[in-house]
Amino acid sequence: MKNKKVLRKQIISLLLLLSLIPLLIFTSLNYYISLKAVKNQYIETIDQSIKRGLDVIESSYKSKSELISLLSQDPNANGILSNGDCEKWLMLTLNSYVTNYKDITAIYMGVNNGKMIIAPEQTLPEGYDPRKRPWYIDASSSNDFIVTDPYEDAIQKGNFMVTYAKAIKDSSNNLIGVVGLDIKLTTLSELVQSIKIGNSGFVTITDKNGTIIADKKKELLNKTSKEVPYIDAILKSNSQSGTVLIDKAKYIYIVKSHDKTGWRVIGLVPEKEISEATNSIRNYDIIIFILFAAASILIGIFFSKKIVDPINVIVSVIDKIKSGDFSTKMPEKYINYKGEIGVIAGGVDSMQNELKKLILEVKSEAKGIHSVIDSVNCSISELNNTIEKVSATTHDLSATMEETAASAEEMSAASIEIEKSVQIISKKSQDGAFEASNISQRAQDTKISVEESQAKAKEVFEKTKAELEKAIEEAKIVEKISTLSESIMQITSQTNLLALNAAIEASRAGEAGRGFSVVAEEIRKLAEQSKNTVIEIQNITGKVSDTVNNLVNSSNSLLDFMSVNVDNDYKTMIDVAEKYSTDAKYVDSLVTNFSSTAQELLSSINEVMLTIESVAKASSDGAGGATDIAGSVSDIHKKSNSIIEEMEKAKDAADKLNSSISRFVI
Repeated sequence: MKNKKVLRKQIISLLLLLSLIPLLIFTSLNYYISLKAVKNQYIETIDQSIKRGLDVIESSYKSKSELISLLSQDPNANGILSNGDCEKWLMLTLNSYVTNYKDITAIYMGVNNGKMIIAPEQTLPEGYDPRKRPWYIDASSSNDFIVTDPYEDAIQKGNFMVTYAKAIKDSSNNLIGVVGLDIKLTTLSELVQSIKIGNSGFVTITDKNGTIIADKKKELLNKTSKEVPYIDAILKSNSQSGTVLIDKAKYIYIVKSHDKTGWRVIGLVPEKEISEATNSIRNYDIIIFILFAAASILIGIFFSKKIVDPINVIVSVIDKIKSGDFSTKMPEKYINYKGEIGVIAGGVDSMQNELKKLILEVKSEAKGIHSVIDSVNCSISELNNTIEKVSATTHDLSATMEETAASAEEMSAASIEIEKSVQIISKKSQDGAFEASNISQRAQDTKISVEESQAKAKEVFEKTKAELEKAIEEAKIVEKISTLSESIMQITSQTNLLALNAAIEASRAGEAGRGFSVVAEEIRKLAEQSKNTVIEIQNITGKVSDTVNNLVNSSNSLLDFMSVNVDNDYKTMIDVAEKYSTDAKYVDSLVTNFSSTAQELLSSINEVMLTIESVAKASSDGAGGATDIAGSVSDIHKKSNSIIEEMEKAKDAADKLNSSISRFVI
C-alpha cells in the first residue's frame, strides 16, 4: 500500500512540475517585460517633457533674436546721431514692443554718445553710462546679437531674466549704439511647475554654467550645481541618461542641451515609482501561479486515481499467480482499457492463460514418460544385437585399410621423381623470364636514346635553320648594292653631260673660260672613272648574288633533307625500337606465364604428394581405428545396460514432476 501511495505522489509531483515550471518562466518573463515597458514609458515621458522645455527655450530664443535683429534695423535707431527727431520716434517704437510682448520687462538703446533711451521710461542712477555696461561692451565687439547668461531679477526675487543685445553700425562700420531687451523667463518657470512625470518626477533647467534657472522647488533657484549634489553629479557624468541618488533614493534621469544657448533641461523620475507601477502585474502573476498550482494538484489526484487503481488490480492478480493460483481472472474492463494500462492487463491475462496451458501440457507429458521409457528399453536390447554385428565388420575393415596404406607409399615415391623434373623446368622458365626482361629493358633504353638523339638533332636543325634564314635575309643586302650602283651610274651620266655642257660654254667664253674648261674636263674624267668603277661593282655584285642564290638553294636542300629524310630515319629507328620492346615484352610475358604454369604444376604435385601421404596416414590410422572401434563396441554394450538403469531413474523423476505440478490451481 505504501508503494501505491508513492506512485500517486510521483504522478502528482510530475504534473506540478510540468505545469508550474513553464508558468513560472512565463510569469517571470511577463513581469520583466512589463517592468521594461513601464520603464520605457517613463523614459518616453521624461523625453517628451524635456522636449517641451527645449521647444519653449527655442521658441523664445527664435522670436527674441528676430525681434532684436528687427530693432537693430530700425531707421530711427540708425539715425539717432544724425537726426534729433529719431529719438522721439524710436521711443514710440520701444513702447509698442513693451505693450505687445508681456515677457519684455525693458527695451532700450545705449547710444555711442553715452545717452540711454529706455522703455518703459524710468529714472536711471546718476552717472549711468550704458557704454560701460557688459551687454554694451559684449555686443559692440560682436557682429551678431548676444544673449547674456540668465540672472535673477533684483526687484522680483525668484524671477530670472536674460538680455538680448545687438550693435548698430553705419555703412562705414562705425558704432552708432547698442539695442537691447530684457526678457523674463516666466514662461519657462511656469512650464517647469506644470510638468509632472508620473507621480513624483520633475524637470530642472540650468544655464550653461550649471546655475539652476527653473525648478519646482523655488529655494533651489539661482543655486549653482556645486550647491546641489545630484545636479553636480549629472553634469559631471557627461552622459545623456543614467541614475543618480536624491535623498538616498535612486532616480532615473535624462539630460539634453539647447545647442544655441547651452541651457540644459534635466528630467528625473524615482526608480521606486517605476517598480511600484508593476506591483499589480506581479500580484496578478502570483494569483495565477497559485490557482494553477491548485488546479494541477486536483488534476493530478484525478488522473493518478485513474492510473493507480487499475495498476493495483493488475498487481493483485500477479501476486496470486506468484503463489501458484491461476484461478483468478483479470477483469475484462481493464483488458479493454485504452493505452498502456490495457496493454499491461492484456499481457498479464495472456501470460496467465499461457502458463495454464504449459502446466496442463507438462502434466500430460509426465504421464507419457512411462510408455516412452518402456519403448527405450526395447530399443536398447535391439541396439546390443546390432553392436555385435558391427564388431565383426570392423575386423574386416582393418585388414583392407592396411593394404591401402602400402599402395599409397608406392605412389608417393613416384610423385617425388615427378616433382624433381618439374622443379628443373620451373628454374629454366625463371631464367628465360629474366633474360626476356633484360631484352625488354635494352629495347626500352635504345628507344629512349634514339628519342634523345632525335630531340638534339631537331634542336640543332631548328637553330641552324634560323641562322641560315637570318644569313639569307642579310645576304639580300647585295640587291641594295645593285640599286645603289644604278643610282651612281645615273649620277655619272648626268655628271658627264654637265661636264660636256661646261666645256662647250668654256669654249664659247674663249680665253676667259679656259680654266673652267680644264675643270670640266677633269670632272668628265672623274665621271668616266666612276662609271667604270660602278660597272666593275655591278659585275662583282652579280657574282656575289649568284653565289648567295646558290648558297640559299643549297641551304634549303640541306634543311629539306634534315627535316624530311633524317627525321623519317629517326622515326623509323624509334618504331623499330618500339616493336623490339613490344616483342621482348611478349616473350617476357610468354616465359613468365610458362614459369607460372610450372610453379602451379609443382604446387599441384606437392598437393598430390600431401594427399597421398594423408591417404597413407589415414589408411594406417583407419586400420588402428578399426581395432579401437572393436574395443569401443564392447564398451557401448556395457553402457547401454547403464542407460536401462538411468531410464528407471527417469521414470521415478516423472512421478515426482506429477506430484509437483499437482499443487498449481487451474
